[in-house]
Amino acid sequence: MAIDLYSPCPGGRGKKIQYCCPNHVKELEQIDKYLEGEQFAAGLAYVEGLIKNRPDCACLEEAKCMFQKLIGLWEDAYETAKKFAEREPKNVVAASEAASTAAFIGKPQEAISYLVDAVENVEGTETPLTVVQAMLTVGAALLENQYFYQAVAVAKQLQAYPIQDPNLQRFLYSVLATDRIPLMLREQVFDLEAPAGFPKGEEYKQAVRLLSAGQWKRGREILESLLEFGGQWLGLYRSLGLVELWFANEEKGREYLERFLAADDVDYETKVDVEEFLLLLTSPSWDDQVSAEYRVYTLENFDVALEKLLSSRRFVSSANLQYPEEHDISPKNAFFVLDRPLCDKTVDLSLDETSRNVGFAFVFGRQTTRQERLEVYCDSADFESVEEALKDALGAVPPCEQERQYTKNADWTLNASLPKLMFRDPSKIAPETLKKLTADAFDAFAAKWFDHTYKSLGNLSPRECVATPLGKRKTDALIRIVVDELPSVLRERAETTFRKLTGIPAPGPIEIPESLGSEEDFALYIEKVPIWRWGRLQIEKCDSTTLERLTQIARIVAPDEVKEKFATELISRPHGDFQYAVRAGAYSILIDAALGRGESQKALDLIAEAGQSARDVGESDGRWKVVEIITRFRRREIDKVRSLSEQVFRDYQDDKEAMQMLQTFFDNLNEVATAQIQASNLNRRQADRPTYGGLASEDDGQETRLNFGVGDVPPPQDQKPSSGLWTPDSDGNASNGSSKLWIPD
Repeated sequence: MAIDLYSPCPGGRGKKIQYCCPNHVKELEQIDKYLEGEQFAAGLAYVEGLIKNRPDCACLEEAKCMFQKLIGLWEDAYETAKKFAEREPKNVVAASEAASTAAFIGKPQEAISYLVDAVENVEGTETPLTVVQAMLTVGAALLENQYFYQAVAVAKQLQAYPIQDPNLQRFLYSVLATDRIPLMLREQVFDLEAPAGFPKGEEYKQAVRLLSAGQWKRGREILESLLEFGGQWLGLYRSLGLVELWFANEEKGREYLERFLAADDVDYETKVDVEEFLLLLTSPSWDDQVSAEYRVYTLENFDVALEKLLSSRRFVSSANLQYPEEHDISPKNAFFVLDRPLCDKTVDLSLDETSRNVGFAFVFGRQTTRQERLEVYCDSADFESVEEALKDALGAVPPCEQERQYTKNADWTLNASLPKLMFRDPSKIAPETLKKLTADAFDAFAAKWFDHTYKSLGNLSPRECVATPLGKRKTDALIRIVVDELPSVLRERAETTFRKLTGIPAPGPIEIPESLGSEEDFALYIEKVPIWRWGRLQIEKCDSTTLERLTQIARIVAPDEVKEKFATELISRPHGDFQYAVRAGAYSILIDAALGRGESQKALDLIAEAGQSARDVGESDGRWKVVEIITRFRRREIDKVRSLSEQVFRDYQDDKEAMQMLQTFFDNLNEVATAQIQASNLNRRQADRPTYGGLASEDDGQETRLNFGVGDVPPPQDQKPSSGLWTPDSDGNASNGSSKLWIPD
């Protein structure tokens, strides 16, 4: 392919090929041929030969780095890009390549530093695609390596670029629109303006403009020059601390935030916010990991051992337990291991009588040349109970051929808070009994939590930490984090119990003015109330205009419980207070929440209410008919789906939105059906391969996730794979063959 002499030189010097490297056109064409032929190793050798005679050619350096990445030589690519960037510090391509390769090999500080160099060296108003791609690569690497706050900072810069790239959209969604990253990390921002009277207010504004434009080094330099005035405005330390954390300079960032915390005139709640932020930075589990055990026991007689396990009241067979390791051979059987035999009682059941899941066991026959064996996984705290169960079932603990202790990627708090109760038949347990058992199990956990040592609290327990001079706010911050991490059905009890144990009162409700009429008044008020405090807003006292504005913002960034609170208040107001579209949006929030919790019947009730609300104001209820079709399809009510579909096609031809939604629904069904037929054909072709029985795959019985295009109401999630888990939020009982494991999820 002929090279266009007037296209930009790939070396990043900002010139066209005609005016940068016109003598290298044949070489560039040959490089393109190597790329088209996927001859990457040969291409690398060719470029390296050229560089020996032309060591200062930017386009050849870029090509060398590109070939090294294509071959997988990322360390070499980083060294090439690093030297390239050092030789040409103003070259945006060199800096972008150095940022991307540094991110890929796990050098976050270097990656961010080079990325900022690339952004700051862009000339003109248009940012080259190379820089945007580097931002995406660095951001994705930060997210993958759990540098969540830094990933958020990069994502917010990427929002400024209107590029319709699916990888970019997926990254932005993962970082900014899901609960994967805590709200505190997603929404923690520095002050946009200095307070009135601050002598360097204009300089601070200039720093904010630079920081917002991605020119972080220049903005940080200005903030550092203002430090001598930090005593006049403590917020300067907080802003600079957050910016240092953008660069992954955790030690320096914490130093500035600690100076902010040491001030006497910062209010208690703001200090708790900062403490919570610092705790969340430590790790996704606040350095509170679970020690776990893995054991492999040799079985002398597989058939006898399996029969004993199947007949034991402390081993519950499950076809849905997934073997946690990657392995070509599936286990013959899988079991939940119980701390005591299943109880036959269904009333007046106490916690001491109720079985608890303490581990998982997988049985392998002689499927290969390896000895028949039993593999066990459990938390270290439950290992003794697991071995007791083995002794009880088999008469003795089998010989152990392999053992390993490891740290699970989960925190002790969340793991220990789940009661993991198991019943012979959950459907026969009265709801009141289940509720009491859950409460008793949580109280038992809370007592352990109060004395559990947290590394993030300075290797102190909450009991010890709250007694220290600064420990109250640290413990308060930990309570907030723990409560947010727990399942929703436990949060209210957790908040009350933890605060009773520590003696730390819960933060009170936040008053809101009856009217925030002007946009300016509204913006000023919102700026003073961080989004993570919105759940405490007394919205029942505000006017409808303010409520509508709050709901619109909450819909985008607030936690689900806050969205529900605002939406519930909104639909309780008279119809005349809002346009129909606003009420429809509120119903969408509530339906979405109900479906997300698996409460499909509640969702249907809300759909009916939303349809009636539409008819009351003379609007079509076609949209809600289609949402009902989708929900009933998930409930496998096929006859109802058929009749409702016929009704929509017959009665709602003029409702373009409803017809489009229904068409999208059927298009998705056709796509899924086609994929299933193809998979079925593939399975038939592989039918002659040997099988070993054992566990069902994770997709067995799983409902297909479809993108129905229903606007604000995503596909319901209440028809989940039959895992044998029964939760108090579910519509029905555990499936047939269930293990009867009960978790308040």
